[in-house]
Amino acid sequence: MSTPLSERQDILADLNRLATGDLASVWRAGTTADLDSAAFQSLIADAYPEITTQYASAAADLGAEWYEESAPNLPYRAVPLGLPPAEQLAKSSAWALLAPGNAGLDRLAGASSRTVLNANRLTIVGNSEREHGSTWARVAKRGACAFCRLLATRENVYTSRGAALLSTARKSKRDHGDGYHDHCHCVAVEVRPGKSFTPPAYVEQWQADYEAAASRSRGTKAILADMRATELGRTNQAKRIAALPKMNQAQLAKRVEELEPKLVAAMEAERFDEFDAIAAEMQQAEDYLAKATAKAEAAKARREAKSAATAAAKDAEFDALVAGGEDFQEAYAKVYGVSVEKQNRQQAMQVLRNQGFSGDSFDELTRNGYRDYVYQSWLQAEDATNGYMIKRKYGNQGIDPMKLWASNEATARKYASPELLEWWDQHGRVTLAEFRAEFLDPSTARNMRNMRSDFLQ
Repeated sequence: MSTPLSERQDILADLNRLATGDLASVWRAGTTADLDSAAFQSLIADAYPEITTQYASAAADLGAEWYEESAPNLPYRAVPLGLPPAEQLAKSSAWALLAPGNAGLDRLAGASSRTVLNANRLTIVGNSEREHGSTWARVAKRGACAFCRLLATRENVYTSRGAALLSTARKSKRDHGDGYHDHCHCVAVEVRPGKSFTPPAYVEQWQADYEAAASRSRGTKAILADMRATELGRTNQAKRIAALPKMNQAQLAKRVEELEPKLVAAMEAERFDEFDAIAAEMQQAEDYLAKATAKAEAAKARREAKSAATAAAKDAEFDALVAGGEDFQEAYAKVYGVSVEKQNRQQAMQVLRNQGFSGDSFDELTRNGYRDYVYQSWLQAEDATNGYMIKRKYGNQGIDPMKLWASNEATARKYASPELLEWWDQHGRVTLAEFRAEFLDPSTARNMRNMRSDFLQ
């Protein structure tokens, strides 16, 4: 039974991790052993070929095994190929050691990965070229770079050395492994005589990206740049879509609003792929918005129902207290938590506003109401006294009789004429404090009046 592609990729990834781990162990041992530069470089130069060759040999053996098992009934017998020459390994380690600090380990890991995986790839490719009628295909992993995605879009499998490097660029005269970069996870898959190859489903999207890029751009570099931009846009869109469930109702509504002009612009420009992507994102945003709206409305309904139930319970309690003989205002204060004084203030403010007075507070409203009271009282007193409201000995001092209502009692008695004092005894001289007390506590207002003696005595 042939080893599935995904299992091959996992096995090769494990081999790569083991090789990288062994190299890292040697590197760390060298850095902690207090070796001088020459000794450290000698350690790495000796260890790198040994470790890499070990895992490359295993990868090549696996390639030969997988090649044969894909068509066990055919007479061809595969052989391991692609083992790196010692000279190449020496150059790789020397190049890696040129990097400063641990960057050299990163270079070693990349070169080792390329060497180990190339041993498997070149075994597949080399045997397919040796066996008459056999071909091979390059398969990139999901999430591969644009370069690998480009090469993996070739549905027609490769048949010649160099064909899989860059089919749209110059023909390569380098080793076949040069088509794979460091840390590349692409694999070569044999297509034995009489067999066919079906790329993974995700390659369809890459094919569409390539065709769209090729229609807009010319040259391999431009096409690769276009494909990178497309993948970045798709990745960013995926992140935006992933963030939708975390957005609140207002944020989702804003997102839908932002997408609408982009959707129209893509449609008018006939960028249909972009239009489809925006439409898909917009649809998901609208779906989440609908859910968020329904959730908000349900929560509001629950709050309103709870509030109504609470209000009904309080109303029933209030009615029961009043029916039991408790004072209306005291019962209201007990049930609804509004003091009697505050109730009186609220009622007074409403009464004064109904009378046409303005003001944002009780003090402001009562001050404006008191001014009107004083003016009306002054008009009545002036008529009743025939205008003699100031004692004659102060008549030429320009005293405003209207101000005597708001002045203290001693001042009022000093300047008011006998006629005005008599009028006050008959009709009252209400101060601002009394005026306010009439609203808040009428009994207090009565006490204030009773404490004042007659003006004529």
